[in-house]
Amino acid sequence: MTNVQKQVTDMNAGWYNVVSNALNIDQSTFRLAQGTLGLQSSDNSGVYLMSDSEPSGSAVQYYDAGGMSRRSENYNMLLHAISPETGANIQSILGNDYANWMNYYNAYMKANPLTPDTYEQILIKFAGARLAPNQATKVIALIKKAQTSPLSMAIDQYNDKSNKMQFFDSAGQPYSLRKYSIDIQNVTAALNRSSINGKGGVTIDFDSSTMDTSLSSSSATGSASGFFDIFSGGAGGNFTKTNQTAASSKFTVKGTIGQNATISTQPVGWFDSSEFNRAYSGKTDAAIWDPQANAGDWDSFFDKNTGSLARHVSQLIFVSDYDITVTSHASYSTSDFTQIQANATFGVWPFFSATANTTHTTSFTHNQDGSLSTRHVLPKNVPQIWGVNVLEAPN
Repeated sequence: MTNVQKQVTDMNAGWYNVVSNALNIDQSTFRLAQGTLGLQSSDNSGVYLMSDSEPSGSAVQYYDAGGMSRRSENYNMLLHAISPETGANIQSILGNDYANWMNYYNAYMKANPLTPDTYEQILIKFAGARLAPNQATKVIALIKKAQTSPLSMAIDQYNDKSNKMQFFDSAGQPYSLRKYSIDIQNVTAALNRSSINGKGGVTIDFDSSTMDTSLSSSSATGSASGFFDIFSGGAGGNFTKTNQTAASSKFTVKGTIGQNATISTQPVGWFDSSEFNRAYSGKTDAAIWDPQANAGDWDSFFDKNTGSLARHVSQLIFVSDYDITVTSHASYSTSDFTQIQANATFGVWPFFSATANTTHTTSFTHNQDGSLSTRHVLPKNVPQIWGVNVLEAPN
């Protein structure tokens, strides 16, 4: 680890402690977010994507919600890795044709993302189209027999189009996300209430020379981040020298946050907790986990360190109406300042973004003593996510 990486890791830990204390958040569940924190939309797509992201065990995590592993997709894999409560599972029914079926199903769902067809209906279509007539008759009979199992009904709930919401991307193309209980209008209302009742206003006062870099063992194993630089930019943004300069001196972050709110988020309709808990509780039960299944096993879903469903987002932590100044107390030349001002398009620690587009405004000041200040201002009632609370499986 370089000196810059070590400094950023330490500052992430110190910043985590300042934010969690300022917002009065339980460190046993809190994960500080960096990345595309502005929701960039006025619809529910942003809060759905953040709700559906799979958090790591790190206290500080880079969040690019659109590119992260999704809880809903991993849960769908889980449903296809376990056996129904009664009757034969799909893999044993299809035998050597199981891989053919999985390819057919994935292609079908990609081509028909809003289909009203149930999992079994698609499977029956596959049998009729891809299997020999005598084999198709047998397979369809077994499928219909298995349709009444709780697992089968859970798969149907997952695929039910009423549990999805449609959105449109910047090119006008439709896409769908599975629903969560959180709503962007309720987020804005909660932020507004926090400023009205006086509970939203907090003061931020961070100093890297006196920061506390210790982390609760129950909250994380480290303070890793997607960014290990202090200045981050796109084309033309080579900050090797200035990152080293910044790491040699202290940082301060000072300002106020006028609004903050913590809001719960839960799956709506598509998630069956009984099937999830059955899988979690049956780690060594061969009647639940088919050793021949290729969708995954207990460890791939629930291992504390690597499991795709080992934890999930239970609450999103929003802030708004802030005015915060980050100061690097190193000495910068005029050319250093010009380069940073022009090319640090992806942010200056700790306000990074996955894109050059942000919901807050940023201005740079080259101070008389040579230090560099970056002021970030976010308007009132414009939501930004600074973190999440997580729960460990099987909660």
